[in-house]
Amino acid sequence: MAKIRVDQPALPREEHAQGGNYAHQRGEIKDNHLHALLCDPLFRSRVERNKKGKGSYQRKAKFGKRWEPGQQQMISVCC
Repeated sequence: MAKIRVDQPALPREEHAQGGNYAHQRGEIKDNHLHALLCDPLFRSRVERNKKGKGSYQRKAKFGKRWEPGQQQMISVCC
């Protein structure tokens, strides 16, 4: 069977290419808009946790919502 070719969508226009819908938290930007956006919480540095190796130990259970019906505690209801 022949493959169906799907046309690629046209590139977005220049006005929508930058994604200017972000509501920054810097108030009114007066002088340098690039510096103001870089100081915004959107571009703050983040630390990624290791999934394997040194520093990857997780104290909390990965799947904490799993439970067995025989182990649940009885909840007393007062009328």
